[in-house]
Amino acid sequence: AAQADNAAADNYAGEVMRHILRVRRPRATRAGSTFVRFEIDSEGRLVDLSIATSSGSRRFDRDALRVIERADPFPPPPAGVTRRTFTVEIEGS
Repeated sequence: AAQADNAAADNYAGEVMRHILRVRRPRATRAGSTFVRFEIDSEGRLVDLSIATSSGSRRFDRDALRVIERADPFPPPPAGVTRRTFTVEIEGS
């Protein structure tokens, strides 16, 4: 059962990433990326959002947070998936 739970969690993480990829990326004035940490509830709503690693640009970091905000709501996690905190890299386009 643990392997099935891990597979469901991995599949769900992939689903969340695909959902984020549908949101337009921020424009970057220079090369760089920001790591954004966020948590979603059992219904797929955003409940926590922060910068895990800054790009060094306050404007780009703010735009990266907006990417996650625009992706809200997320697909609801399947039953049994308890890990709903993610850290993703947002790169400029």
